[in-house]
Amino acid sequence: MSHERCAMRKYTMNRCSIVVFSMAAVILSMVRPTFAQCEAGRLTAPGGDGGNDFARGVAIDGDVAVVGDPVIEAVYVFRRGEGGPGDWVLEQVLTPPDGEVADQFGRVAIDGEVILVGAPGAAVPEFSRGAGYVYRYDAQAGQWRFEQQLIASDGEAGDKFAWSVAIDGNVALLGARDDENNGEREAGSAYIFRYEPRTKQWIEETKLTDADVDFNDSFGFSVSIRENVALIGEPGDDASGPQAGAAFIFRFNGDNWNQETQLTAFDGEAGDLFGWSVSLADDAALIGALEDDQLGAAYVFRYNGNDWKHEMKLIASDPVGPFNPHFGVSVAISADATTAVIGASSDGAMGFEAGAAHVFRRDPPVALTSARWREVAKLTASNGGGGDFFGRSVATSGTTALVGAPRWSEVPGRSYVFNLDPIPGDLDCDATVGVVDLLLLLGAWGPCADCDTPLECPADLNGDCTVGVFDLLILLGNWG
Repeated sequence: MSHERCAMRKYTMNRCSIVVFSMAAVILSMVRPTFAQCEAGRLTAPGGDGGNDFARGVAIDGDVAVVGDPVIEAVYVFRRGEGGPGDWVLEQVLTPPDGEVADQFGRVAIDGEVILVGAPGAAVPEFSRGAGYVYRYDAQAGQWRFEQQLIASDGEAGDKFAWSVAIDGNVALLGARDDENNGEREAGSAYIFRYEPRTKQWIEETKLTDADVDFNDSFGFSVSIRENVALIGEPGDDASGPQAGAAFIFRFNGDNWNQETQLTAFDGEAGDLFGWSVSLADDAALIGALEDDQLGAAYVFRYNGNDWKHEMKLIASDPVGPFNPHFGVSVAISADATTAVIGASSDGAMGFEAGAAHVFRRDPPVALTSARWREVAKLTASNGGGGDFFGRSVATSGTTALVGAPRWSEVPGRSYVFNLDPIPGDLDCDATVGVVDLLLLLGAWGPCADCDTPLECPADLNGDCTVGVFDLLILLGNWG
């Protein structure tokens, strides 16, 4: 073959490649793809020494993941390595600094170089008064060092202070779910602590309560904080019926924390337990209602600059029984309020109470339409089984989700890392689109069996319920 014919053939092939990849790019920009769940790694206690409540609490910020085990009374800190999305290395194990058993030490939160651990059963000195423990990372030493124990100034036995914990910058929020207020037992409260860099001390700033509190309201059962806004769940609130639940927004004005609003479900009913879980983003709040319709639900509220408005109710597309899958037992919303991860720890898709977690994405408003949230994936453990309670805890940071499966059995629990923004076409979740992905797509060619369940048809990359040419072009457009 002459050099001219060879060159012409190369030129034609290059032109064809350009056309194919250009078409793929256009198609990819026009569709709203679903994606395969991409389990990037698993976090476990070293040597299998974790307890059956490992991952009862999880938190993540950037390259640091924190996993609590209230049974073993330890918190495990992992750091992402340089070996890819599944490379996580155990960096340190945190234990109560005084060497005493701090009951249920393992509720966790992290922001930057500070970790907050709750121990609601700690006797300090009264039984189950509760305490929080702050650890700060010493970059020079490469260690997390205990900084301070936080105790409620008016705490009493049985308050369960630090049942829930949250931290953002120099502000920490700790819930005391059983604190007695206005003569009502188990009414609950929450405390704000602020770090003073000059003195290097955490100082109790204020105590937050529900002004219309009642017995067993459990104000502070769940908490979240972002900058000058605090979100506090009260699943026992009776405003919409006995234990229908509520959540409260408090805002700091520079001097005081003032209640801004009380949030309830627009369709709330007795027993919903709205406020069981909460998560706060820049201008959005995500609130779980564990018993809604005996299936569970989560509600998104958005702040418009003046008021918090209901945006959408999220429900699982395929809840698997035979009992309540507990969708909403845990919730996490991304910082930009466009991605939500919601745990359903009793979902039976992988076995009785194996558990699952559902991922929702927010489509921006178009013209006169409202923003819409749609389910894009259902996460399950690759090695999951009955009794795992996968989804009992969830956390997000950037494009990474951390899902806890405490197991509650003789087998130690685990925590799973997922990539929430996988490459379209990466069906085997190895961070590369290649031959294996192509074979998987070709093997699924044709109409999808179940259009309503994203997990059932991961090769349908453009979301049209059929695996075909468009999906092939998307995969080829991301080759490599």
